[in-house]
Amino acid sequence: MHILIARNSSNAQANEADLILGAYLQSQGIDYTSVDSLDQTEVKASIYDMVVALGGDGTILRTAHLVGEEEIPILGINYGHLGFLTNNETEGVVAAVAAALAGETIKEERSNLRIDVLLENEDEEAFDLSCNAAFDPSKGRSFFALNEAAITRGSAGK
Repeated sequence: MHILIARNSSNAQANEADLILGAYLQSQGIDYTSVDSLDQTEVKASIYDMVVALGGDGTILRTAHLVGEEEIPILGINYGHLGFLTNNETEGVVAAVAAALAGETIKEERSNLRIDVLLENEDEEAFDLSCNAAFDPSKGRSFFALNEAAITRGSAGK
C-alpha cells in the first residue's frame, strides 16, 4: 500500500498532523509520500492507493484535481476554516486514517465535472473532437470541478 499525504503547508496544524501521520504509517510498514497541496506538479496519482488531504476545502479541491479520474479514495481532514468537504476529526489524524484503512469509515462518492468552453465563431467539429480527447488543463479552456460548477460573468468567474 502507498498513501499520498497532501497538506496545506501554510497551516501549522496540518504540518504537525503530516509529521504525526508519517510516523504512524512508517511504524505500520506503509509506504507514503508527503507533499504540499500547492505543489503537486510531480505527483503521479495512479501509484497511490489512498490520499489523505490535511487542510480545508481548498486542499481537498486541489487534491481531487490531482486524482482526477483515477478513482483513488481521498480522506479529507479539516485544518481549515469551512470544512464542507472535509471531516472534523476530534480523535486525531492517526485514528481517522486507521479507521479508513480498516474499512470503518463511511464512503461518499462525489462527481467530477469537466467543463470545456466553446467560444463564439469557433469550429464546432474541432471543439467536439477536443472534448472527446483526454483532459488537458494546459489548453486554458478545459476545467476540472468537484461536485459543481458555476457560470458567472466578469473577472470573478474561474
